[in-house]
Amino acid sequence: MKNLLLLSFTFFSSLVLAQGQQQNVHIVPAIEVSGLKNYQGQYLSLAFVNATPSPVAVDLFRIQVKQVNVAPKELLITEDTMVFSPTSIPVRSLYAPYNYAFLVVSSNPNFSWMNSDGTLPLPAEFQTTNHEVLFFRPIPRRLLIKDSTDENIRVRLQP
Repeated sequence: MKNLLLLSFTFFSSLVLAQGQQQNVHIVPAIEVSGLKNYQGQYLSLAFVNATPSPVAVDLFRIQVKQVNVAPKELLITEDTMVFSPTSIPVRSLYAPYNYAFLVVSSNPNFSWMNSDGTLPLPAEFQTTNHEVLFFRPIPRRLLIKDSTDENIRVRLQP
């Protein structure tokens, strides 16, 4: 009887964990970025991060990034409008999987964020030596939530 009870508990626990792992993904719709004609030949990166904003609203570079949640996406800018495909972000806790999306234009590929105090966000696997920023736009998570994933999120860069 004990073995049957233990076997039932193990099976039920595995089933609950498997269902939880399948459901714990946040989908961000495709993001369409326009206003890029002055940056053709540069690289546009998109990262979903957990960050603490600067207390001074005009000082965007003082955002302290604690964690990058999925490998950043990158596009070589060839047109005025570029589109990032939808992104699946794993939800690892009760908190939101990210609170900002960062759009960064850099002249070199493989951009990674460096905080203003010189620290690098986790995980180390997403860190590179390219921290050059030509243009930066943080987008709060609340602006990326849509009722439907059928429609692109549109962002216009105005340097």
